[in-house]
Amino acid sequence: MASLESSIKEMIKTRFTARNFCTSFESSADCLEVTVQGFGTISTPLQPKMIRELIKIAQPSQFGFKDKTLYDQNIRKSYEIEKSCISLGREFEEQIESSLERIKKDLLIPSDGDLRAELHNLLIYEKSCFFDFHQDSEKEDGMIATLSIILPTTYRGGELVIDYQGHTESLGSCNYSKYGREPSLQYVAFYADCQHKINKLSYGYRLALTFNLILEHGKEQKSERVSGGLAKSLDSYFSAQHAVPSNYRKTPKWFVFLLNHQYTPRSLAWENLKGADRTVAKEFKQAAKELDLEIFLTLAESHETWSAYESRSPRYYDYVDDLEEDSEEGVEIDDLVNSETSLSGWIDQCGKKLDYGEKYIRDEFIFSTLDNSSLVPEKSEYEGFMGNYGNTIDRWYNRSAIVLWEKNHSIIAKMSIDLNCGLSEYCRLLKHDFEKSSHLFPSVLAYLGSDYGLQDVEEPILLDFLLAIKKYEFFAALCKHLSLRQILNLGVEGIEELIIQYGDSKIATSLSNLKIDDRSRLIPSVLSTMIKSMWIKAPEFSDFVLNKWIGEFESNISNSGYRFYSKESRLQFTKEIQLNLKSLAEVLTFIERKQFAVGLLDQMVKEIHVFQSIYLFELLSSSDLCDFFEDFEQYRQIKSLAEAEIKTFLKDDLGPSNWKIDDMLPCDCELCTELNKFLRSPITQKKVWPLNKYNRGHIHQTIDSLDLPLTHETERVGRPYRLILRKTPAMFSLRKEKEKKYQDLLKRMS
Repeated sequence: MASLESSIKEMIKTRFTARNFCTSFESSADCLEVTVQGFGTISTPLQPKMIRELIKIAQPSQFGFKDKTLYDQNIRKSYEIEKSCISLGREFEEQIESSLERIKKDLLIPSDGDLRAELHNLLIYEKSCFFDFHQDSEKEDGMIATLSIILPTTYRGGELVIDYQGHTESLGSCNYSKYGREPSLQYVAFYADCQHKINKLSYGYRLALTFNLILEHGKEQKSERVSGGLAKSLDSYFSAQHAVPSNYRKTPKWFVFLLNHQYTPRSLAWENLKGADRTVAKEFKQAAKELDLEIFLTLAESHETWSAYESRSPRYYDYVDDLEEDSEEGVEIDDLVNSETSLSGWIDQCGKKLDYGEKYIRDEFIFSTLDNSSLVPEKSEYEGFMGNYGNTIDRWYNRSAIVLWEKNHSIIAKMSIDLNCGLSEYCRLLKHDFEKSSHLFPSVLAYLGSDYGLQDVEEPILLDFLLAIKKYEFFAALCKHLSLRQILNLGVEGIEELIIQYGDSKIATSLSNLKIDDRSRLIPSVLSTMIKSMWIKAPEFSDFVLNKWIGEFESNISNSGYRFYSKESRLQFTKEIQLNLKSLAEVLTFIERKQFAVGLLDQMVKEIHVFQSIYLFELLSSSDLCDFFEDFEQYRQIKSLAEAEIKTFLKDDLGPSNWKIDDMLPCDCELCTELNKFLRSPITQKKVWPLNKYNRGHIHQTIDSLDLPLTHETERVGRPYRLILRKTPAMFSLRKEKEKKYQDLLKRMS
């Protein structure tokens, strides 16, 4: 595999030898005619006095940084006149128009497109003016390059330095008087993703008209047949097996080739590819056609994390403040810690933009002839040493890529990018030609059978998929990866469609294989609506849902002790159990199956040590539940126990001399048993309790979570420290509230 990958890289690399990122040539200045509003016409020869008058009506130049426009003479010092104040003579415009064909040829811009030059501004540099390295922003759709026409003036310095991935060209010296030449215009064009700068002028004036070069696409020419070497290597690549790590879903093999030029989401298109990128793209398209591969164009963001250290020596204790986040100054790069690449902005081979999401791709699928180290990062962040982490540099690079995979794995590949989009496309294939597409179902099922399964599928797409697979055995196999809540969320109409297609009995049988671990609880209102709507139409399905609901409710009750550990969780649990009881009572009354509640009440009685009989009676005797539960023996048993407890409480001396606190503690550990003794003592108001840190924490948490009327402070004297507990007078007002509530419950019992 290593030799195969090397051969692919070498073959691609031979097609990236051209360095056509810029071009420069001279043209006659005889036709130069530029009219500036408020000044007049600029023509040769350009005299210093004329230029100084132009500066008077010009504005200091600004520059773009991220999403801001800034003015900083440490970065850029020059003057500019905006395009709205400039008009060009007809002969000069014709010269510019005729120069575009040469620029297209030199920059390898496709001949099937029209190149248009749109004036941007007039730039003026005088002594000490400059512009540091920068990259031109994309000012409109289709902008592919920048054209600078340098006017004939006398100056020293001011070279236009263009850098593309480490290849540098220095252009733009037009000091004609020094060499005794006739005045000429120097045309310099370069791709918009090139870094470039203007060196500082040491003498004279430099004037340049700048243009945005816009590529407008005509009819695409028929691609010529290219060498079959790339196709042979790709065929070998996709034929070889690749290992899938255990923590990955079973996904097909991808081939991702990172292009050399940079593109924005706005400019990314097959027809906008620059230079050698376009040549290689044609070869990949031809190879994809020969091998029956799918091919896409995407944006690619590479994120690298490097270990780093500050280059200043610490032995002199010469420490400095933290470095700025986006600065690497004073930092030395060490080793690569992690790298990841994500793909987005998908475009198919016909140029259609696809609504696919972001996809992180494994490093083993990525090929490139240009390392990120040769590029300027779009963003860089330094994290200083933070104890357990830090001393790292994070760099982000904006690139683009050509992506290929085999067509017979297309559905799985698309699912791995966007599960909803992939499933939607598979549904369309099933509806168009079921016999041809159904053979893909086993591989689709294998992919969906991961830990993630179908949990993120939107309900309309899931219903469409369940109906499109047609065969009951497919449906039954798929149910193993679904939860009951996902089925119920399809709605009454969706369930009816499934029952019409597969039958009530088969649906109920299939649902018995649903995933047991449903992390999201069933919603009572949804269950109630579904059962009442489907009880007559689909009795077996409805009976299954009802039993599932009751079973989960009983399980919730039997495992709910922990939910009484705090006041907040108890209130939340009470709200949940009330909703379930109310909805369940409505359903059982509607279908005339009240006896189904017996098991639920038995479970409540069994857990009465957790809930207390008074709490259960208060729940079951509420106005909207009493009529349903009052005829059950378990209800009468709970009522009797609750009545005895209330009468015992009311018999006690409830005056200010009784310091007994009756709150129930949900924990029965040794510590809480001791705490309970203190709470229930009618005479003890204070407890001094030597406890270690861990045990003190448990008592602190118990008191705070239940909002008990106690103060609890740690006296940090001796070993172990002593926990000081004091009952507060607030307990008397709380007891008064409880007394009134209990008297109201007694009236309800009678």
